[in-house]
Amino acid sequence: MTFQLNREEYALYKAVTAYINQFLPQASGRKKQPALGPVQGASR
Repeated sequence: MTFQLNREEYALYKAVTAYINQFLPQASGRKKQPALGPVQGASR
């Protein structure tokens, strides 16, 4: 499932995802996936 976010929501999503990813172990050789799942940001 993909969610459509407005600019403010997408900025918050990116900030929270970056914060969470600081504390999750990074597996080598795998594509980095967002901790909160897929979203589609607001068009620019």
